[in-house]
Amino acid sequence: MTALSEWSAVVQLLANVGFPAAVAMYLLFRFEKRIGNLERALADNIKDREKQGPVVQYIICARENRPDKGTRLLLKRKKHN
Repeated sequence: MTALSEWSAVVQLLANVGFPAAVAMYLLFRFEKRIGNLERALADNIKDREKQGPVVQYIICARENRPDKGTRLLLKRKKHN
C-alpha cells in the first residue's frame, strides 16, 4: 500500500465510522501492549508478596492531638484470618 492510499483509507474510516470511534480504536491498540505489561507486573508482584509471607497490618484506633509534640496515631495490629 502506498502512503496516499493509506491516508485515503484513514480519511474514509473517519467519514464512515466517525471521529470518536476512530480515536477509541487508536487508543485501544496503542495501549494494549502497556496494559499487558501492567498485568504481568501485577502478577509478578503478587507472587513475590506471597513468597515474603504474611503482611502485618495495623488499624488506626485513635488519634491524639498533643500541642507540645503534634499529632500521634495509636495503632492496633490487625489479626489475619
